[in-house]
Amino acid sequence: MAVDKVEGRTQPVMAMFDCRMIGLYPTNPGGEGPMREFVDAMIAAPGKEPGLLHLTLTHGFPWGVVPEVGTRMIAIVDGDAARAAQIAEQWGHRFWGLREVTRLQALNLSDGLN
Repeated sequence: MAVDKVEGRTQPVMAMFDCRMIGLYPTNPGGEGPMREFVDAMIAAPGKEPGLLHLTLTHGFPWGVVPEVGTRMIAIVDGDAARAAQIAEQWGHRFWGLREVTRLQALNLSDGLN
């Protein structure tokens, strides 16, 4: 993407959408489950959505003490800020819809000690 920008083939524009979530969303390469499926769909999206160069989901470091703490969806689009915002919001809502199944399940104290 950087080479394409430097050589004038693209004009990357970035937009960020606040998913209004705080959490950790573990995935493992070659794994399975809703989080892995979401990540794989993000990776495949640039080849399917016109102008989309890249998507990323940030965990937002839940222990941070900054106003921007929390999960964010970032879309990078070729030259269209409105489209970048639209895609980031669309994918952010898609992730919000998975909030219950992507939640990190912590062990209770008894199970953790066994």
